Amino acid sequence: MTIDTVKKLSQALQTGPLCNLEDALDSREARASLQEAWLNQAPVGATLIALKLNMPGPYKRSPLSDQVFDLAKSDLQDYCRETFAGAVVKEGGRSSLAGREYFILVDQAASEVKSCLVELEEETDLGRLMDIDCLYMDEAGQQESLSRVQVGLPKRKCFVCQRDAKLCARSRQHDFDTIYQAIAKMIVEDGRIQDEEIN
Repeated sequence: MTIDTVKKLSQALQTGPLCNLEDALDSREARASLQEAWLNQAPVGATLIALKLNMPGPYKRSPLSDQVFDLAKSDLQDYCRETFAGAVVKEGGRSSLAGREYFILVDQAASEVKSCLVELEEETDLGRLMDIDCLYMDEAGQQESLSRVQVGLPKRKCFVCQRDAKLCARSRQHDFDTIYQAIAKMIVEDGRIQDEEIN
């Protein structure tokens, strides 16, 4: 790993269209509606896996981020087809200024799915960049998301200091340049995106 490569990747992440608060809120609303529609049509007890990238700041759709998302999506698809063979019901994606998303509906209990997917998040180089939600309908017909803590797993760690990621985000413990450099190092360690492919 060279300092120049990390710097180049870090800068490449900070390009593309800007996502403002209104864009983010619109995307969240559209995502919730899509998820509810899928779950309403799903077999009883099914789980909706929702993937997006943990990408801070206003740049959610840089060309490099899209390349990383494609790799993350492929990893998730391969993992689900192997781990939940025969239980995958439906797949599809959506895009907005707030980022790209991919959904996989699995006819399996949310607790089992979540426990399995944490392995993907923790044991692959790009896994920590994956924001994977496991959604289900509760007995009252309300959409719920299963957290890592609910299945007895530790909270996600900060990219930079390895402490609780949510605490660092809320307190803005690290500036964006430092976070982007940490993300760039993960991309380098993954090794599937080469210098000549960086836009």
